[in-house]
Amino acid sequence: HGVIWDFFRKLQKDTKKLIVLGDGTQIKSYLFVNDCVEGFFKVFSGQSKKVEIFNLGNNDKVDVLTIARMVCDCMGLDKVNLVTSSGVDGGRGWMGDVKKMHLDISKMQKKGWTPKISSLEAVKLVTNELINRFMK
Repeated sequence: HGVIWDFFRKLQKDTKKLIVLGDGTQIKSYLFVNDCVEGFFKVFSGQSKKVEIFNLGNNDKVDVLTIARMVCDCMGLDKVNLVTSSGVDGGRGWMGDVKKMHLDISKMQKKGWTPKISSLEAVKLVTNELINRFMK
């Protein structure tokens, strides 16, 4: 699971208030599964080395409060009170949370791969899929 699933489940239980772990400024990039699969195929086709490390990620990033607002919008909830918990150690959501996560994908880009779907659009697509699977 992850933040999108957590927000979705919390909002199913309470449509008026959403508690966001941390200060909401945690920044991460999100990769849609189709882009991930394309990245795997790009790396495996024509690969001559036995072992090589590649990062798959997105060019952009999105903060947790923006994700919370996107999930609310997708669920048709416009009057949700977003409450941050302040979190731990500089605004992280919990012990072990990463404040900023943005992988360097330049090595993949040199191979001709780049994600087609932005982080925010990936959040929207996943949220809509959750709505279609669990709310209808």
